[in-house]
Amino acid sequence: MTVPQVGSQSRAADPVTGVQATTRSILWVEVARVLAIVAVIFIHVGSPLVSQTANQGSWWAGNLVESATRWCVPLFVMISGGLVLASPRTTAMTDFYRRRLTRLGIPMVVWIVAYLLFGRAVSGSPATIDAALASVAAGRPFYHLYFLFVIAGVSLAAPILAWGVQRRDQQQVLRFVALAFVLAMIDNALASLLRIGSPNAVTRFVPYVADFLAGYALLSVRPTPARRRAAVGVVVIGVLLTAIGTWVLTQPNVLGPGRGLYLYEYHSITTIPVSLAVYQLLVWSGSWIEAHLKGQAGRAIAVMGSASFGIYLVHPMILVGLDRLGIPARTTIVPVAILVTVGLAFSISLVAVLVLRRVSLVRAIV
Repeated sequence: MTVPQVGSQSRAADPVTGVQATTRSILWVEVARVLAIVAVIFIHVGSPLVSQTANQGSWWAGNLVESATRWCVPLFVMISGGLVLASPRTTAMTDFYRRRLTRLGIPMVVWIVAYLLFGRAVSGSPATIDAALASVAAGRPFYHLYFLFVIAGVSLAAPILAWGVQRRDQQQVLRFVALAFVLAMIDNALASLLRIGSPNAVTRFVPYVADFLAGYALLSVRPTPARRRAAVGVVVIGVLLTAIGTWVLTQPNVLGPGRGLYLYEYHSITTIPVSLAVYQLLVWSGSWIEAHLKGQAGRAIAVMGSASFGIYLVHPMILVGLDRLGIPARTTIVPVAILVTVGLAFSISLVAVLVLRRVSLVRAIV
């Protein structure tokens, strides 16, 4: 089973590993990365609104944003899985780990230290060195950096997973993926609803093995009109169920505003099918994307897609800066404030990444 080839405009290498899917490029991958990073920023802009339970208008704006974008992190992992597990180079463990250590290890160390210092400067947290070390051990030195521990974990497992799936037929791989998602969903429900257990730096990646494998397995699922309609239906219904279900679950007489946010989890009962459907639709849209995004549009998408990892790393600092400037509060129209904040954060982060890439001493961190 190999990654479908749909043209040659952009580089379809994983921005973290540098692994190429094939000798030709896949523009849908770059589109998927851009959509995913924009959705990540929407989540980080919308999440504070959900905590404002006294303002129902703001709460619903945040709830709709959160419900409609929770597929983004699983999508990033599925993209990496599709590229990495399909590559014959992945099974060469020594070479793979050497590339991954260079591409991921340096940014991981630099950004963990940077955000520990940044958090201390802007909020006083972590207050002590012990607290800083504890946050790293928990795999969450800043709210978004857990993703680095997820990618590091699936990277360690990648050569073994690639060796296994490349020797199995599609149905065997799909059955294993289904089992992995069931286990991830149960684990997530126990942790979120019953407050049993908590992930740490070593275990954060485990549930995402399901997404990583799905990124490979779904590449070979053939599109049909009925399957396309079903995937669109899953996305629409899943988003609506997440939004309405979250409103119900967060009521004081149900689960309340804490545990009631369970459906926002990346492995909740509604997020998993939506994430899979979004990924599958993007895979199936490859030929259309290649045909319609040509020339400058294709090049622009390729640039933004390749910068997605760097944008992910820097955008929380940009959001804090925008908040300190009062930009989100300059309008009382919440949807407009959300769009303005997301647009500015994405644009400034993109420029910052492109500038950093021109500086030889720091280009390796983005």
